[in-house]
Amino acid sequence: MNLIPYLVALLLAFIVEALVEYHLAPIVKLLETKWGFLYDLELAKYVTLLVGVPLAFAYGLDLIMTYLGATPKPAWIGIVVTGYAISRGANFLHDMAKKYLGLST
Repeated sequence: MNLIPYLVALLLAFIVEALVEYHLAPIVKLLETKWGFLYDLELAKYVTLLVGVPLAFAYGLDLIMTYLGATPKPAWIGIVVTGYAISRGANFLHDMAKKYLGLST
């Protein structure tokens, strides 16, 4: 089994977490303080999506196709799903790989 796509996705998830937590979180908190309704929206989740999905497209990552051989129509949906997984963070990807893919990294 080729682990390179999984490792790239895991590394990107770490990068997304670092970007959001250390660089974008203060901006998000400032906006939430200024406009209280943004706090209820949990703006940070959407910020991670805005970072994770484009990264998945940039690297052409589709973990579902890579490990299960299933390609959705249109094919870009698999990349969006992978981007969503990247945006959820490294712990999410690691738990998913252990539970569903049988990887023990």
